[in-house]
Amino acid sequence: MAASNHFRRSFFTAKLKLAQGFTLVELIIGMVVLAITMTIITNLLAPQARQSADPLVQIRATALGQALMNEILAKSFDQQSQRGAPWLRCGENSLVCTAQASFGKDCLDDSKTAPACTGSSLETRSTFNDVDDYHNLALNSDADFAAFFDLPADYYRGFSLIITVQYDDNYDGTGQQTSKTAKFITIKITASNNEEYGFSAYRGNY
Repeated sequence: MAASNHFRRSFFTAKLKLAQGFTLVELIIGMVVLAITMTIITNLLAPQARQSADPLVQIRATALGQALMNEILAKSFDQQSQRGAPWLRCGENSLVCTAQASFGKDCLDDSKTAPACTGSSLETRSTFNDVDDYHNLALNSDADFAAFFDLPADYYRGFSLIITVQYDDNYDGTGQQTSKTAKFITIKITASNNEEYGFSAYRGNY
């Protein structure tokens, strides 16, 4: 009988402890352990998530740079180069190649010259016809990209780019314009993760 009473007291004591739940100390210890576990998991997964995103950014930046470079190289060497028979190049006969200081968007209004030639008087992408029209073209915001490429504003979110064009007759990348036989085109793209991607090519006078 005594053993039976002892068993009942032990059973009800254990049941009472279960009914009381966790103590404050146990809850605090549990929260600390959970916080440490979450910190470890976050530190392990966050770099992997960033690494998985980087290739996508690289693909977009590379595709953008190559497409834009192909577009530029498809244009005439110079504004003065003839785009029809007899197909004379600038530097031939009386055709004078554009001075490097004049590189950039041409003026659509022949009655205006810089600095009066601004705004709607300047060429846009649809009227660019030679490689140096792209000189100093800079896209620094989502709105710039949307306007230039006619794309949704968030298509290249966080991207920026700048294009430079210079004469480089000896093909050394430093710029040289004695005979004006080649133009060196450089595109620098800064992606949304602040990685920079460079693209360069030469356009010969032909």
